[in-house]
Amino acid sequence: MLRAMWLSLLMPALAGDLSWYALPNASYDSDDGLGFGARGEIAKLSEGAEPYLWAVTMQGFASFKGYQFGRVTVDHTRVGRARITGQVQWRQWKNDGYWGIGNGTLRERAFVGTFDADDPRRKRYRYTLTSPFVHVALRYPVLSRVDLFGAVSVKWSAVDPWPGSVLEEQRPYGMEGGLTTPVTLGVLYDSREPEIAPRKGAFLEASWRVAPNFGGEAGGWMGPMASARGFGSVGPVTFAGRVVGEWLIGKVPFYEQVHWGGLVPISGFGGFETLRGLRFGRLRAPGKAIANGEVRWVVVEHGLGSRTLGWELSPFVDVGTVWGAGEDRTAPPPSNPLHLGAGGGLRLILDKTFVGRVDYAAAEDPVLEPDGSVTRGWTTGFYLTFGHAF
Repeated sequence: MLRAMWLSLLMPALAGDLSWYALPNASYDSDDGLGFGARGEIAKLSEGAEPYLWAVTMQGFASFKGYQFGRVTVDHTRVGRARITGQVQWRQWKNDGYWGIGNGTLRERAFVGTFDADDPRRKRYRYTLTSPFVHVALRYPVLSRVDLFGAVSVKWSAVDPWPGSVLEEQRPYGMEGGLTTPVTLGVLYDSREPEIAPRKGAFLEASWRVAPNFGGEAGGWMGPMASARGFGSVGPVTFAGRVVGEWLIGKVPFYEQVHWGGLVPISGFGGFETLRGLRFGRLRAPGKAIANGEVRWVVVEHGLGSRTLGWELSPFVDVGTVWGAGEDRTAPPPSNPLHLGAGGGLRLILDKTFVGRVDYAAAEDPVLEPDGSVTRGWTTGFYLTFGHAF
């Protein structure tokens, strides 16, 4: 599912040591549909501070399918020896997806296809989730390229199922929503060069996330998360890879099963950040893992005023699985536990600091027929967003 979109007008500027852009958006995404918004970012550049001394990002977006997103992020790389990042977000998905819990959930044939706006079949796998939150993270160096980090989020979740939807029928744990404050502690190794659009190096991360129970059905869970990203280049071509796994323990709300922890949280099993081609939230369970591989080829690099703009082509493959649903599983496991997505994209890289991304992908998504048999099916995703997937 799309979280930030672009790119109708770009107005880059370099005023002294300030680098900035501002742009209105008019974009389409397979999960959220057509929408409009705006984004602006300003960074203060400083010698010896990578990728900048500080940066502030502000953006807002709303789509005709009911996705609303607003965010303000502040990232300061030198507060004493620490780096502090904070963000405030408003998020509402009036068209979020739920197909059940477990690695083998299927789409029913009667609800596969394109339906009119007032056709109730469109809501079979949909519900509304409102989830504003505040997130603050701190990194502190302890060895060369090794940091300890801590993060805390304050999140409120409200769930509203559509009549006749799978969510209304199954009513998994998490329907009451409520307040949760996940706290994360971890360690990371970061040798990426440069940080925003890496050509070489690695980013390794291990952490533990705990969400206390304050009542409702939002907290009372914990678990480990580990991530490894690697980058290597030959001439204009960069080979990039990522492996991420997380296993949450306890009573985990269904909507948290598709959100990942770590220094910078990501969302979705499926969608533009994880397994492209699958719908956002298509698969969910307390345990989840993904692997991504990309080939990033800079085909053109040229000046843009006093700045540098690179055009990059990127074929990619994504694979993932979920597990650990136990008694909450709503479908038997599949014969093949791995789910695959593949596609290609275009990247626009401005001054090695700002990245715009267009991706198109397809993924296999089986269909349950009326006679109980299962046939092959496919879904596609089209994403316009900021930043590399990893």
